[in-house]
Amino acid sequence: MSAITPITQRAIHTYTCTDLTKPALAIIDGCPWLFYDPSPLRAKKKADEWRRDMVRQDKLIPAKTKAEWLGEAQA
Repeated sequence: MSAITPITQRAIHTYTCTDLTKPALAIIDGCPWLFYDPSPLRAKKKADEWRRDMVRQDKLIPAKTKAEWLGEAQA
């Protein structure tokens, strides 16, 4: 059985078009969702916020693991 890479450790790829009227696109490795924004950095930030929210909302991930993946100190 191979280890699964946590979504928070997967790369976010950002793409832009030569046509500047089209928005930038961000994609998380292994995920089918696309994140659009006029700015490449904001598109990347949207993708990062989405994946962090998915980890926070997941009921099957133990609290200690969530804190570790998100880089948050556990109280």
